[in-house]
Amino acid sequence: MSPKKLLVLGASGNTGQHLVTQALERDHVVTALVRDPDKIQIKNENLSIEKCDVFNEEEIRPHVEKNDVVISCLGFRGTDRKEPNPYFIKVAQVLSETMLGAGRRRVIFLHSWYTHPDSRSKCRGFFLRNFFLKYFIGKTLDGMRKSEEFLESTDHLDYTCIQPAHLLHGPVTDQEFKINDTESCVPDAAQAINRADVARYMLDVIDDEGSFRKIWSDSRRPAPEHRAPEHFVPATLAITISLTKLSLVEQDVTKAKSLEHNVFVPDVLGQNVGHKRISMSKKLLVLGASGQTGQELVKQALARNHHVTALVRDPAKITTENENLVVTKCNIFDKEDLKPHVEKADVVMSCLGFALAWSEPVPFYREVATNISDVMKEFGKRRVIFMHSWYTNRDDWKKAGFIMRNVFLRLVIGQVLAGMKLSEEYLQTTDHLDYTCVLPAGLTNEPVTDKPISTCDTESQVPGCPSRICRADVARYMLDVIDDETSFKKIRAIGVDGPQQ
Repeated sequence: MSPKKLLVLGASGNTGQHLVTQALERDHVVTALVRDPDKIQIKNENLSIEKCDVFNEEEIRPHVEKNDVVISCLGFRGTDRKEPNPYFIKVAQVLSETMLGAGRRRVIFLHSWYTHPDSRSKCRGFFLRNFFLKYFIGKTLDGMRKSEEFLESTDHLDYTCIQPAHLLHGPVTDQEFKINDTESCVPDAAQAINRADVARYMLDVIDDEGSFRKIWSDSRRPAPEHRAPEHFVPATLAITISLTKLSLVEQDVTKAKSLEHNVFVPDVLGQNVGHKRISMSKKLLVLGASGQTGQELVKQALARNHHVTALVRDPAKITTENENLVVTKCNIFDKEDLKPHVEKADVVMSCLGFALAWSEPVPFYREVATNISDVMKEFGKRRVIFMHSWYTNRDDWKKAGFIMRNVFLRLVIGQVLAGMKLSEEYLQTTDHLDYTCVLPAGLTNEPVTDKPISTCDTESQVPGCPSRICRADVARYMLDVIDDETSFKKIRAIGVDGPQQ
């Protein structure tokens, strides 16, 4: 396939950034349309980053006119649970009109499994089918379906709607794909796929004749093996054929499990799903980054393509090397020392812990919270996440076992928990912070899992959950909720499902 001029919408999202990176590696010339150009850190002579309102035909028209192919990785936050999300069809209509005027035909959209209601009955898992699809992401999927129905009514677009399974943050692979042109899912395939592989597939099919003139139908034929051919139909031929295929993509892999997100919960391009919303790449400021949980948070944040500034007392304690990581020595109790770092960050995350005290609440948690609050207010920053612990509310101690309650909580860590509680009470008095205090159970050092995270906002522990959780899963959760508005201004206990310990 010869290099092309690609116009990429949603280029600052996780999948969009993979697509831009791979497109540049294939020598395409890319124009990336975004709301905030600062969110794309990629530098390349063939990349142009433009701020654009994708709902404004006049703004997007000159970009459409200059490019050969339009690719959309856009996702939209849910509006309400009564009507289909309207933004997917709005973008499709804007692109349809501008492409018609510019004489452009080829466009590729990224949607999701289960856009067609009839396919949702095939979803494996009672809870996912009857709860998440129905009550949380159903209207987003309905919005995507409305967009697909609109595209099917056009005769001037060579479009493909790619519908992947749950999106993971793993690297690009050379695995073959399974596709299904007849249902908006791939029965008997893994329910997860790497974003990087979705981007690979979207680029593979730009000129793929096998993706032409296929319409979704409710047949039951098995999904065939598919791999994009090495040699594609010339672009001049591709743009003369009306393309009406809804291509369902899924890797044929048995180990398609997320190491950073709960599996079996489809990531609908940024849509809130339960407690979790997959976040776009951000600039994270991590305090306590040299601690055990802090280092796990940094590692996972880098794996998700975030840019991390790690504030530590001793930079030598962090041995991780990454072009997106800056390790800086900082006195977190000095506001002037904090200011330049907070000013550059989108989100502040604290994994700080302080030594035990015996007679008075540990004062440092509130002191840090106050410093961060004041500095964030000065620079208009809002999002901050603190890691505390179960049982910061003393009233919940009675729910712990006898030894835990009367020895460990009362005599060992009681004043640490009291210090955390003072910090939480202070945060509850602020109105300029979107804070979350994450209260995990006892921390262990096992590797990250894909276990669902249970939460409780009314108690400082999670009834029915084991009293242990691995640090890696705490880090996973803290990153998962960066953009989850349901977690804003919450003191939230977390645990993992499993037998009591």
